[in-house]
Amino acid sequence: MKRRSILISLMIICLMLSGCSIFVSIEIRGKLGGWVFESTRDPYDMIIMPFRDTPSGYRPLPGAAIEVYDYYSGTLEAEAISDAEGGFYFRSVSPGKKLVVIRHPRYSAVKVEIPVYIRDSIRLVTSKPTVHYIIVGIDKYPEMRGSKDLKVSANDARNIKQVFVDENDVVGSYTLLIDSKATKNNIKNAIIDAAWEAKSGDALVFYFSGYADKEIWEGGVANPLDHIVPYDGQNYGSKEQIRKSVITDKELADWLSDFPNKNVTVILDVAYAQTFFDGTVRAQNVDEIQPLALLNKGYTVLGATSSDERNIVTPGSGSKFTEFIIKGIREISSNRITAGELFDFVDEEMYKLWLRTDPKDRDKVPHPQMVGNENTVIFIRKSYYR
Repeated sequence: MKRRSILISLMIICLMLSGCSIFVSIEIRGKLGGWVFESTRDPYDMIIMPFRDTPSGYRPLPGAAIEVYDYYSGTLEAEAISDAEGGFYFRSVSPGKKLVVIRHPRYSAVKVEIPVYIRDSIRLVTSKPTVHYIIVGIDKYPEMRGSKDLKVSANDARNIKQVFVDENDVVGSYTLLIDSKATKNNIKNAIIDAAWEAKSGDALVFYFSGYADKEIWEGGVANPLDHIVPYDGQNYGSKEQIRKSVITDKELADWLSDFPNKNVTVILDVAYAQTFFDGTVRAQNVDEIQPLALLNKGYTVLGATSSDERNIVTPGSGSKFTEFIIKGIREISSNRITAGELFDFVDEEMYKLWLRTDPKDRDKVPHPQMVGNENTVIFIRKSYYR
């Protein structure tokens, strides 16, 4: 056996030296699971949850048929029967968008369908509404002149992930992009992936902490332009360089439009945040970008600052705006926290900070801003179990 392995190795080396290319294709597969429950009150209410814990008013439902189909072709790829605790588990599912269909002989008229996107990890599915999170934090900007690494945004992103994902029992999906991971293309793809995974009643939260400005430097001249900057961004140089690197409000709105509904909240912990949704299209000469504010697009936007303010941060720690967001999630008692509830909490905390601040420094305390539907869902506690 050892001799055979040596011969195979020598053959591979010879092929490589002779100029031949060898390609090894390994298909990455994912896992899929969940639990099926039936209502103790409604004979036609069957739900699927991502946890074994039995929701209030329900009981486990064994014997349910679970089928996994390719979302686009309708091809049946896998099937299983729920066990005594209502659980089901698929150890190997091909990547891509799937449709999970659950039926039970006792409920011939009931069929639960759940779209799900499979990657190289385990996905726990639920038929109830969930929230998808895209969390971005950038301190390091290799192509930004004059940018300073205050060691703030990465901390903010990790802390946001801790409360929104790790302390949240009902999460649809999440993507955490920090520094070099937070390229323009990765941010765009994260939003597209969340749209693929979402069900019709789901919500999306996009959080960004990093560099933003209300003007770009093209050819050495400052030109007004609402934008945030990804890791690979630059706000100087040629028009083509700028177009490929910064993220304008129009681009962000276009990416978000792929989500299946308007249950979308954008949280911008950046300087001049309100420029993204103040309704002003600023004159500029980078024609390829054509900015368009997020206002009246149907999305909810929470900003740390008004159009002319910088945010307040503690170097090496984090920003006050994000600190108050996290405090609000932990202290607001609602099972389903909405954007309006959270903004009111943050706005009140910022006002308290203003009162505590020395009068000569109060103009440095920013005024949080909000636009859009106050009822968009930002956080769902384990409400189905109460």
